[in-house]
Amino acid sequence: MSAQPKGKAPYRPQGRRGVDALLAPLFALLVALGLPLLQSNAGFVTALDEALRDAGVRALASSQPEVRLTVVDIDEESLRRLGRWPWPRERLASLLESLRMDYGARGIGVDMVLPEAGEPGGDVRLAALGENGIVVLAHALDFVPRPAPVRQGVLARTPTESRGGMAATGWVANHEGLAGARCVGNIGFVPDGDGSLRRVPLLAQAGERGYASLSLAMLECGPRLRPLATDIPLGAWRIPYRRNVSAYTVVPAYRILEQSAPRSLIEGRWVLVGASALGLTDRVATPIHPALTGVIVHAEILTSLLDDQEGRARPIPGLKNWTLAWLGVSIGLLALGVPRLGVRGSLAATMGAMAAWIAIALAGLHWQFEVSPLAGLAGYGILLVVQLPQEWSRERRAARRLRQVFAHYVAPSVLDELLRQPSAISLEPVYRDITVMVADMEDYSGHTERSTLEEAGALTRDFLTCLTLPVMETGGTLDKYTGDGLVAFWGAPLDDQDHANHALDAAQRILAAVREMNAQRAQVSAPPLRARIGLASGRALVGDLGTAFRSTYTAVGDCINIASRLQEAAKGYPWDVLIGEATALAADRHSLVQADTIRIRGLRQTVTSYRLA
Repeated sequence: MSAQPKGKAPYRPQGRRGVDALLAPLFALLVALGLPLLQSNAGFVTALDEALRDAGVRALASSQPEVRLTVVDIDEESLRRLGRWPWPRERLASLLESLRMDYGARGIGVDMVLPEAGEPGGDVRLAALGENGIVVLAHALDFVPRPAPVRQGVLARTPTESRGGMAATGWVANHEGLAGARCVGNIGFVPDGDGSLRRVPLLAQAGERGYASLSLAMLECGPRLRPLATDIPLGAWRIPYRRNVSAYTVVPAYRILEQSAPRSLIEGRWVLVGASALGLTDRVATPIHPALTGVIVHAEILTSLLDDQEGRARPIPGLKNWTLAWLGVSIGLLALGVPRLGVRGSLAATMGAMAAWIAIALAGLHWQFEVSPLAGLAGYGILLVVQLPQEWSRERRAARRLRQVFAHYVAPSVLDELLRQPSAISLEPVYRDITVMVADMEDYSGHTERSTLEEAGALTRDFLTCLTLPVMETGGTLDKYTGDGLVAFWGAPLDDQDHANHALDAAQRILAAVREMNAQRAQVSAPPLRARIGLASGRALVGDLGTAFRSTYTAVGDCINIASRLQEAAKGYPWDVLIGEATALAADRHSLVQADTIRIRGLRQTVTSYRLA
């Protein structure tokens, strides 16, 4: 079969792809691996990346009750029942003492600062609680450079060795009477540029002293089950936000003072004391809530530190580097796989890779290895919007090429199958196991020499139709017409493990079609026609074996020569079909008998032929 090209070499669907085909995956790889480095200089990139993380945080946040800690809240009802703020220090001291002595709290952290002194008796009691380590008091360290640093109150005098961390520029500390507290935690923070609180310093330093965050100070000062992770970050630490607000047990402060709260809600738990009453609290935007009270933020931090302490979500060293390596490798594999998988397969693979990356990013939020969700999605997205359209265009060109080459030479069902995955069908020469049919009309010259030109043309067309239709119906490929005959084969371009049986099916249908044609000729007293058919199987080189001037999809091999010689030999036998030995052995659905041993011109050995029973 052949098709005239348009002044250039035949198009090869799976030939080498141009350099431009590599630009999309290279750009995708550059974006995926370089985007995290760009974030500090591109606010919109950071904002989009954080928005994706926030969505993941909300999706993962659990509503399962947090039973390891309780929040004691100085809420509006507590102020209504017990009086407006500020409360007498005696009342505040009684609240903390009751939590420890009456309710058996495991450890207590106070999310508030008392820079001004109160009545002496209450301050003395608060100072005793702090000096004995029963209660962890708080300082609010400031990390924002200011022309006039904020320095209110007195930093705790108890020396704490600095472990590094963020350097504070100022502070709001407790008054001097509470400066002897053994354990003091930092409650200061710096929101991100969009105002959302996503990170806090677990370690900070003010002057020569070091301060842990309030939640970390509670664990380090109180009884612990096991040591915390040793690699506490020195910079800003991303808060995992593993629980929804509804997961936390919140007890109004008045119920503790009235001792009407169930002991089970406090006993053996860590307790954070804070305020939600308007005017007393610092509400901040967070990934899980647009206006979260500061004490709940500390509860989120304490939850994550407890998970770390108990080994539930301890950070895995080096995992971030492995995920970045996986990202690069997966983009490379997708880029290499596009020509082989086709558009549909590549689309499914790319969407699967995107889903896997989202899962990795979500796992990173839980296991605290920070990866950029946007990086992977952008890399895979480039493949989706750039490379896959290129591949789709390439497949369309391949489909047009296949249609041009095969439209008149294979059955419509075979052509449809070829067009479903044009990139999977190569016109490059390959070796395939095939069965070849060579068929023609016996004594063609004798039938046409007494006919007019129109009659000879009609006879030729009708006879070739008898030969061609069965080939098409059985999934064969028409190689070429040879005047009054044809050459066809089964097993290429579509693989056909049953090629021998299909070739014999076609031969039987050809004989039936010729008999029907002869019946019609007999009605007009025309002589009968005889079809001679040779069938042979074997390994052949199949593909586009043409040149830049003419494209030809054909087969070359000994089996073609054997089929041709068997067809010629049929002239001397009463059997219309002579079948080669390899075909006879492979055709297990047909009854065959041995015909004769034939010497094939051009081959040294003889060939045992078979016929239809």
